[in-house]
Amino acid sequence: MRKPAADVEDLRGEIIQTALTIFARAGYDAANMQQIADALSITRTPLYYHFENKQVLYGQAIQSYLSFKRDKYTQIAAADQGFFEEMREHLLFSCHHFPERVLLSALDRQEFARLRDLNQETLLYIKALKERSVARALARGELRADTDQALLIHNIYVSCYGLMRLCEDTINDLTEPQKEQLVTQLILQLRSAYGAS
Repeated sequence: MRKPAADVEDLRGEIIQTALTIFARAGYDAANMQQIADALSITRTPLYYHFENKQVLYGQAIQSYLSFKRDKYTQIAAADQGFFEEMREHLLFSCHHFPERVLLSALDRQEFARLRDLNQETLLYIKALKERSVARALARGELRADTDQALLIHNIYVSCYGLMRLCEDTINDLTEPQKEQLVTQLILQLRSAYGAS
């Protein structure tokens, strides 16, 4: 009996999510199809039904991740909230990313040039969203009129990537309340440095 199309697509999605977790933990080279099958409690046959090999699965997983990341930042930017609340959402999302340092480490390879370009496009898109948020905040009077926009964007990136690295580092066993507290402190620092009085 054939499985319904929804079940097949659900399994495909589960494979991609599981693969992301394993690629993020082990890296592309160390991860293998058997680990992914074991994590899903299935044989490798369904993996190869959906994905020709590990390279194809990695490509699909990275595309899925970058699409999710782009959508998440779009959603944050589209919410009608103040600048510092929006930046708080950016920082909180940074605490819950996949460990990108490991996950995206294979993008330097020639066979993943298309994915590297897609990652670059995604990063530029997200940067443009942040720049629009800063410009909107200046226009609304949420930021000091003399705000150096480029420097503020750099500060936001330092905070986001710093949190991402801190949270992905296995020696730092941060609890959710600690992550919230770090984000609150970073927002207070940004507000102190750039917020309109």
